[in-house]
Amino acid sequence: MNGKQVRLESSVFSQGIFKALPEPEWRSAAGLPPPVVLDRKGTLYEEGAPATHIYLLCSGLVKTFRSSEDRVQIISIHGGGDVLGVDAVSGNRYRESAAALMRTVAYRVPRDYFVSLVERHPEVSVNLISRLNEEVDRIRTLLVDVGTKKALPRVASCILLFMDKQAGDGRSEPFNLPISRQEMGAFLGLSPETVSRQLKGLVTTRVIRLDHRRLTILDVSQLRRIANAA
Repeated sequence: MNGKQVRLESSVFSQGIFKALPEPEWRSAAGLPPPVVLDRKGTLYEEGAPATHIYLLCSGLVKTFRSSEDRVQIISIHGGGDVLGVDAVSGNRYRESAAALMRTVAYRVPRDYFVSLVERHPEVSVNLISRLNEEVDRIRTLLVDVGTKKALPRVASCILLFMDKQAGDGRSEPFNLPISRQEMGAFLGLSPETVSRQLKGLVTTRVIRLDHRRLTILDVSQLRRIANAA
């Protein structure tokens, strides 16, 4: 993992699986080292490596993915407050890789510290289960979309996901598309050319504005209607 240490900020305690704990207890019980900041493409962990840590994302974006000889399949996109690397709970190897899509701040929670914390504070495990259920729902929705929806609703849903992870629900502030057209196609089960056509269509109808990777949602209500279409 390539990164440098940054100072702990109390704001991270308002989100994520440790939000129920006061800061002093969170520090001492988890025994966490200072968080690290990763540049784009920095690696959190690799598929097949021993699963020794759980990761709490404070800010930024991370993709989880699996690689084969001829392609990379993105599994999910994660943002602040999300938990990754939960394979470490059972002591197994990581079943996918995780890499930063932009500047990302993350905590590495050693497995032994995490198990000890859960034993003393069961609410942490409840919060973790809730987060994992949200992730399962996202993946289930993506699978349904790929199997049942046309290209445009899939692309609209993907944009809404990026908005939620970066700009916040319903905001009009511009944000960066964190993955390429090719990566988005692999994520959605579409060709890069199809992704480009759908993005162009959303620009033409003034649902979004797009300048290279800089995207602004002009009509979030219309984008939601498109995303929910069959």
